[in-house]
Amino acid sequence: QSPPGRFLKEDDKTGLWNDVGDKKAREKTSQALRERAPQIRRKLEEASCCQGALEGRRDGDAQE
Repeated sequence: QSPPGRFLKEDDKTGLWNDVGDKKAREKTSQALRERAPQIRRKLEEASCCQGALEGRRDGDAQE
């Protein structure tokens, strides 16, 4: 496969899986990002906050 990974949809009549195409895949990806944006943003902020605290702790340890 090139590129690896595809968006597939099962055909109700045949039970086979078909590629949905680039346009539909882009729409689904955009939808998922819009819906999860607040959760993703919160996790990034938490990670940034925690990373800063850890870096500060290392600096404080070095001074002692």
